[in-house]
Amino acid sequence: MKKLVEVLLGHRRTRNFQLGENKVVLQTITSREQSEISRAVSGLDLIAQIENLKVPLLARSLVSINDTQIENFPEVREQLRKFSGNGAEGNQNVVVAIEQSLYEMEKDSINLLYSCYLDLEKERVDERDKLKNSLRAQSAESSGKSAPVSEPVQAA
Repeated sequence: MKKLVEVLLGHRRTRNFQLGENKVVLQTITSREQSEISRAVSGLDLIAQIENLKVPLLARSLVSINDTQIENFPEVREQLRKFSGNGAEGNQNVVVAIEQSLYEMEKDSINLLYSCYLDLEKERVDERDKLKNSLRAQSAESSGKSAPVSEPVQAA
């Protein structure tokens, strides 16, 4: 049960992706982070929302590249220097600095990283569904009924 609760209530899944010669580590984002991103893109049409959520999502998801923490990259450090003393929370400054650095990347690179994130999110959803079905089956066994199997939920 503890594992299901972790998966359902914010346990972050992390995965390494090999992109050419680079090892990129991504993690799933939290519900709070998803809400922040959703508020930022609300009011846009669906296609614009999808395009405009990629960079903020990746800024919160990127952990490291080639074993270097993302906030230690020179481009991010430079952006952080620009934000120092503006009174915003330190963690929010890091996210904004990463976003600004990502906006300097080619769109194809952003799309590649985003597709990796979608793979990671699909793994998380699949794991959650597997655990839910397992619990339903256990519950049905203990009550002597057959458990309904839920349909997988599509990742956003």
